[in-house]
Amino acid sequence: MRGARRKLFDGELLQVVHIRARPSPEKPEIEHQSMNVLVLPLAGVFAMHESPRKHAIATPNHAVLLAAGKP
Repeated sequence: MRGARRKLFDGELLQVVHIRARPSPEKPEIEHQSMNVLVLPLAGVFAMHESPRKHAIATPNHAVLLAAGKP
């Protein structure tokens, strides 16, 4: 996954980051977040595959909450 990250707001309790991601043929890197993350897609589809039977998909009408420390 190729992309760009831009910090829009950084406060004591909240951080807002805009991430633009594009699919790529390389194997994606597994990231671990240090804090809880709320994903709100602006366009396209966000997909997260934790295992073959457990996945989350979000479009601009959905949101996904990622817990801190999880891949």
